[in-house]
Amino acid sequence: MRTILLAGQDSVLLATRAAVLRMTGSEVVCASVKEAQKLIESSRFDLLVLCHSVAFREAERLAELARKQSRTIKVLLVSNLGGVRQDRGEKFDAMSVPEPELLLACTSQLLE
Repeated sequence: MRTILLAGQDSVLLATRAAVLRMTGSEVVCASVKEAQKLIESSRFDLLVLCHSVAFREAERLAELARKQSRTIKVLLVSNLGGVRQDRGEKFDAMSVPEPELLLACTSQLLE
């Protein structure tokens, strides 16, 4: 089973977003930024999803840490800036808006 680490600052939003991400058939672990850092260092995940509630610099820092821990992890940044984009450079593999259908499609594609 694929595993997703979902990091964010709003526990209600994380719970809702986790329910959407579970529709991929993946195990989803929710964490604050501080908890996410510890989990990245101690566990293996297939995908790191960074909620738009995470400050951009913190998102970049977590993405860098995840890449140091695993060469195969994918990183998805959820943003309110609009659209779904692939190939976001070294830090992020993709960026998606928070709308459930688009987030689900982007997540599924990254997990393939």
